[in-house]
Amino acid sequence: MQRVRWVQQTHCKIRSADAAHSSL
Repeated sequence: MQRVRWVQQTHCKIRSADAAHSSL
């Protein structure tokens, strides 16, 4: 369960970073 949580957090982080990069 912890691993799934980590994957979700990482995915969210990458998505956020990608959105920020796209905005820039």
